[in-house]
Amino acid sequence: MAEAATSPYMKREEIENIHPVSDRARQRAEAAGLFPRRVKLAPHIPAWRRSDVTAWQADPNAWAKRA
Repeated sequence: MAEAATSPYMKREEIENIHPVSDRARQRAEAAGLFPRRVKLAPHIPAWRRSDVTAWQADPNAWAKRA
């Protein structure tokens, strides 16, 4: 698990612990700018940038208002 903490990306399992909603609800939040957008590491392997998720966790309202 120490390797996951140093990775610049967070995989679905980590995100589900932080943002416990359905994948479809998370996709809607991403599309609305309320949650960081996923990136593709490989086909069928989505991930989120750790720096974006950390910024979102620090202040979700500011994240939604950013340009």
